[in-house]
Amino acid sequence: MVFSRSGFPGVSPARRGFTLIELLVVIAIIAVLIALLLPAVQQARESARRTQCRNNLKQLALAVHNFESTYGRLPSGPLNDAGTPALAHPPSTASRVSTLVHLLPYMDQAPLFNTIDPNQLNPDILPPNQTNWFWDAGCNRAAATLIPGFICPSDSMANQDPTAQVVIGLSWIQTSGGGSRSLSFFAPTTVPTSATGLPASSFKRSNYAMFAGVYGDVSGWGLYKGIACNRSKKRMRDISDGTSNVMMFGEQIGGITTQGSLASSMSWMGASAKLTFPGMFLANPATADAWRFSSAHDGMMHVAMCDGSVRVLNANMNTTVFQYYLAGASDGNNVGEF
Repeated sequence: MVFSRSGFPGVSPARRGFTLIELLVVIAIIAVLIALLLPAVQQARESARRTQCRNNLKQLALAVHNFESTYGRLPSGPLNDAGTPALAHPPSTASRVSTLVHLLPYMDQAPLFNTIDPNQLNPDILPPNQTNWFWDAGCNRAAATLIPGFICPSDSMANQDPTAQVVIGLSWIQTSGGGSRSLSFFAPTTVPTSATGLPASSFKRSNYAMFAGVYGDVSGWGLYKGIACNRSKKRMRDISDGTSNVMMFGEQIGGITTQGSLASSMSWMGASAKLTFPGMFLANPATADAWRFSSAHDGMMHVAMCDGSVRVLNANMNTTVFQYYLAGASDGNNVGEF
């Protein structure tokens, strides 16, 4: 019992809680704070993802330089048909393996690299003495291995299965005035005839591709050849435009449907070289095709230059500079600031 100063029993004051209105005000304030902080948190996360993406490209460029130090040349572009023109539709007897395969030993993937038949990687072994990697047991199984350094962390579809096709190689043919793109692909459920083969849906992706120039190695476009043409053996000293002015690697997110689902997945075993003639790269697009360079970043794309640096390209940059001047290794154009 509580006594007052007068000596008579008193009543202790009741503890007062939040009224309903006060509670609603507090909830509203918390909601506003969350709304203000959430974009900052998302921006911080995307900034971290962009940093990791740049680091991935830096490691790829370093692997190319280490390869050149070992072999005296850059790794070959895709091993397609060796006929005329050099970048014709590859027959099934061309291995079609990508440049990324050559870089595995320099990216802590030597055990995986050693499971692949060396003949599948030799640019001097011509069709019909090679096998399309899809039907080669070693390549087929290796292609199902996820390589973290080949994945951009900003790509929310990196772990999705494609709805339409798995691209196992990119090629292009000569036409009057230039070239035409062509995809080599299988439906995700396709399984090679080999009993040890895995379905195409098992093949892991790459968000990075090398630059083959405007049209690649076709007649009339020699000045705008990139560094990763068919069965190429380019050296760093052959890049007369200067290694800081020529793109080595860019980003690719594959094909995206109008419904926002992944239509075309780009296998790292085969789909790692692209042309620039389809146009400007796409930055975080609602829809995308498999032909173009594209990124999962808003308004920009990362590229690794031939000197090993990583640059940020703005989606509003001069299209000619991207398509021609930075893609060609020996075009002689003054790039300037970009």
